Amino acid sequence: MNYKIGILGCGWLGLPLAKHLTTKYSRIKGTTTDSRKLEVIQHSGVDAFLIHIVNDVIKGNFGAFTRDLDTLIIAINAKNDGFYLKHMETLIKNIENTAIENIVYISTTSVYNDTNNVITEEHDVIEESIHVQAENMFRNHPKFNTTVVRFGGLIGEDRHPVYSLSGKKELENPYAPINLIHKQDCIQLITKIIEQQKWNTVYNGVFPHHPLKKEYYTIQALERNLEPPTFQSLGISKGKVVSARKIENELNFEFKYSI
Repeated sequence: MNYKIGILGCGWLGLPLAKHLTTKYSRIKGTTTDSRKLEVIQHSGVDAFLIHIVNDVIKGNFGAFTRDLDTLIIAINAKNDGFYLKHMETLIKNIENTAIENIVYISTTSVYNDTNNVITEEHDVIEESIHVQAENMFRNHPKFNTTVVRFGGLIGEDRHPVYSLSGKKELENPYAPINLIHKQDCIQLITKIIEQQKWNTVYNGVFPHHPLKKEYYTIQALERNLEPPTFQSLGISKGKVVSARKIENELNFEFKYSI
């Protein structure tokens, strides 16, 4: 089936995702809040729209963006600034009367507490988290079939947390496990959800290898000729191992990019 897909937020993940989807579907639409990116998006083969949510108003031609779409991927950052949930309320009101049936909402594994356990999609979440509240807005809405994807830390050719950690001192939780995923695996995961029509569920997106923070970031820094961070030597490390077993079993998903 030739799904008509829109991506709200053609940023670091959203734009390469949109470009990938153009290889599979005839028409992909994408949005940005930066007019300078419109040409870049358009040159990627994606129909580009300048859309900006401001409190209870959506600026830009939102009607043209959503026209004929059946699937919407929400790939905008959930800033904890007091406005994000209001923006999501506005977004929902504006798509209620469109033809959109399916939502992919991109969330984060930070919704899980650090319990030093293996975490699956069935575990409790931090209810007051802004991400959980936004997830629930879509999951509980009768108009949409919503699948939530909770990604671990995102890495790619041009992005890795070791750059911001390099040289830092006395970091906490040295023996906490790492939960990361490469951008290209994120793209493949979202694509599989759409292809297999896996709606009204939650998936964790995390590479199934979880080295300890101290060991991992020391190695990553040395490989890049960066100053390794140092870690606290006392105290109990808090963390979690986020399981990817569900996507491996239900979607037959195979990770292709190591962390």
